[in-house]
Amino acid sequence: MHQLGSFYNRVVQPAVRVLETACQLYPNKVVLSYNGGKDCTVLLELIERFSFDIPVVYFKETDAFPELNQFVESRLRKTNLKTLEMGSDIKKEMQTLVDMGYEAVILGQRSSDPQCPGGFFAESTPNWPKFMRVLPLLNWSYTDIWKFIKETDSEYCILYEKGYSSIGPMSKTLPNPVLNGRPAWELFDSSSERKGREPKL
Repeated sequence: MHQLGSFYNRVVQPAVRVLETACQLYPNKVVLSYNGGKDCTVLLELIERFSFDIPVVYFKETDAFPELNQFVESRLRKTNLKTLEMGSDIKKEMQTLVDMGYEAVILGQRSSDPQCPGGFFAESTPNWPKFMRVLPLLNWSYTDIWKFIKETDSEYCILYEKGYSSIGPMSKTLPNPVLNGRPAWELFDSSSERKGREPKL
């Protein structure tokens, strides 16, 4: 990991410190919300590589790409971390997690994402079960995400090789027209990351 040089000091190490803080504040009460996307891919890699004992929660979406489901199932079979498969009603399932004693959830949100909180730790939104959102990748850029994935040889969903730069529900996600079929890491204008997140016509 230290072969990443200045990138490690600037980007990776701060994210690891957030994970360490979360584990200190919420010992045995923090989980990773994992959906197979590129940001969660980075988080799972960090948790494994730095030997955090954090369970992984997977919400089984009804409108997910088959390729994404296949990747998630394959990737989670390879982890030694405890995994919890939950239903598609995230709000309801979050209440289940809270009832199980979990108090914090690690998410892959970055500052460029819509409605992203402004800090590494943020309480859940009103009318949701009460838990702490933990955002280790808050200050990472789109380029940082792909630099980490490629330079650490992390596994990722095959859709990112087919022109998708941001993956949401299958019915509302298209390949990014800016990429024109090229892989996600060739998108150099990060402001265009979510161009494919439009309802299908």
